[in-house]
Amino acid sequence: MTAAVASQIRSRFNDQWATFSPTYRVVFAGVPTQLAQINNVPWVRLTVLPGAAQQIGISIAGKRKRIQGTASVQVFTPAGQGDGLAQELCDRVADCWEMSTINGLIFRATSVRRIGESDAWLEYLAETNYQADVLVPIS
Repeated sequence: MTAAVASQIRSRFNDQWATFSPTYRVVFAGVPTQLAQINNVPWVRLTVLPGAAQQIGISIAGKRKRIQGTASVQVFTPAGQGDGLAQELCDRVADCWEMSTINGLIFRATSVRRIGESDAWLEYLAETNYQADVLVPIS
């Protein structure tokens, strides 16, 4: 069930990001970063971090499970150009899902923080907590 939730989050982000910022590359966790670092063009990396899960009910149809976690997006812009573009891209990350419910996934407010500069990149982090209730069939 966790994999299905993560897949839904990745799909939503990819679709929304293509609408908001089609020129900036999206990389998913586990993909080598050199695939994103092309020509000093800003890029983002999405990681879906599963968190706590608990059973919240049971019925004839199955057990209801609540999954909570964090959608974490690292935003990279070329170093030495100020924070403006990185902050704007973090706003676009928030626009993808902040304070909304999408196909049963509930997204909370997005928190943004500046991580700092390293090598050729300025990094910001935009994190949004999510909650999903899923039905687990009784076997």
